[in-house]
Amino acid sequence: MNGNLHEKNYMQQPPGFITIETSSLVCKLNKSLYGLKYAPRAWYEKIDTYFLKNGFKRYKYNRNLYVKNFGDEVLIAVLYVDDLIIAGSQLASIQELKDNLKNEFEMIDLGLLHYFLGLHIWHMVNGIFLSQ
Repeated sequence: MNGNLHEKNYMQQPPGFITIETSSLVCKLNKSLYGLKYAPRAWYEKIDTYFLKNGFKRYKYNRNLYVKNFGDEVLIAVLYVDDLIIAGSQLASIQELKDNLKNEFEMIDLGLLHYFLGLHIWHMVNGIFLSQ
């Protein structure tokens, strides 16, 4: 969630960095830190800009839902805080998006979705099964 900051933000030096010569110094933040008041907004702005620049459209009634249509293919990305669910009609397109996201952001691919917002997800041969 290290979005870009537009305001000047400073913090005290972390323990272990303070020396006698630097005890009066503070750290200027160039990127947002997790837990900072501005972090969620900065992260959303950064990921939103990424999706819009890469051909995704943000849905009017759910600003965390991004869809990209190209030809007869579709890619869908759902953002929930700092988690993404990616779905699409072609596995190659999904993998390409994940690779591009990894190049742009520090992220971990957790593989197939098994649990999200209280839902259990099972991937079956004939479809997907959801339960609470």
